[in-house]
Amino acid sequence: MRVLILEDDDTRVKKFKSLFYGHEVYITHLPKLANHWLDGMEFDIITLDHDLAEEVQGLDNNFDVGTGLEVAKYIGEHPWLSPNAQIFIHSLNGGGAQRMIAAMKNRGEVPHVPFLWLKEITF
Repeated sequence: MRVLILEDDDTRVKKFKSLFYGHEVYITHLPKLANHWLDGMEFDIITLDHDLAEEVQGLDNNFDVGTGLEVAKYIGEHPWLSPNAQIFIHSLNGGGAQRMIAAMKNRGEVPHVPFLWLKEITF
């Protein structure tokens, strides 16, 4: 199974690595790198955070640049990328998560599963 994780917190990254041990896992906190990987590979699972360390949110009122919303919009605008992937929003930012879900509405139901709940999902 190939997994794409957009996350910036080291503790969460370690937990994701444990959760997906034995699978091909790609982890980044850079939306542009995540989009690059989406262009070149097919993923089975995609899980996205909204608030990232590199975020420039608030500059020029561009709230998607440098956040998980940038990747969500990219996925929504390119529905042929990993079309069968299970997509999750694991952000604790509820408003940001809802904007991400709206950006991917053409991908069907994208659940908001805050990080703390991910351990309850069977992959």
